[in-house]
Amino acid sequence: LDITINGTISTPVTTPTPTKPPSNCPAVGPGNAINHGVQLVGYGSGTTGGGGNNTTTVSSRSQLESALQSNRTIYVNGTISGSGMIQVKDESNISVIGVGSNGRFQGVGLSFIRTSNIIIQNLSFENCSEDAINIENTTRAWIDHNTFSTSVNWEDCDSGSVKNQFDGQIDIKKNSRDVTVSFNYV
Repeated sequence: LDITINGTISTPVTTPTPTKPPSNCPAVGPGNAINHGVQLVGYGSGTTGGGGNNTTTVSSRSQLESALQSNRTIYVNGTISGSGMIQVKDESNISVIGVGSNGRFQGVGLSFIRTSNIIIQNLSFENCSEDAINIENTTRAWIDHNTFSTSVNWEDCDSGSVKNQFDGQIDIKKNSRDVTVSFNYV
């Protein structure tokens, strides 16, 4: 590749060759997130979430919605089901972490608006009626080791009914910054 600057030809620049992840990288998917040995790097570096403080374990949507009002580290050990989004607004220092392969969201997603220092880790999102994860006007977030799936057949994606039924899996928008999305399976 030759680059021309102000009419002068510069030295050729080589494009880096993609490399495989190191052999000590964890496998992708639920059950491999906690203590997976990979240090957070990238834009979300420095994100600590709830930092292990004020912890609770939930297994239902109502328990999760209640826990998000006061707890900073929330472990999901069961299926959170429903539709729409569970919204968290104007809060900081929150971790929502799946326990083993048991942290599941069925039909419902998580929405973080005007938040900071958020960790969403080791969860499985299935057939969310809206976004699985929505990050809006948020600083420092880490979305790590989650699985996203839908029953929509990719061949039907241009169908109006499918477009209206299922939205994106992860939306990061409206002035959100310092966000790392790592080791997720979509």
